[in-house]
Amino acid sequence: MWSVIAKRMKHGHRSWSRQGGTHLAKILAKKCSGKLYEVTERLNKCSGLL
Repeated sequence: MWSVIAKRMKHGHRSWSRQGGTHLAKILAKKCSGKLYEVTERLNKCSGLL
């Protein structure tokens, strides 16, 4: 998991803030656990986009 995060953060030779890295890690953890779709659906319903 950490290698995936490091690879994404280094891609394009960009620098990430600590907060941005934390957010990326949370998103990747949700994706790996299969809960990312649930979270995005809940956010879409709250925002009224669907």
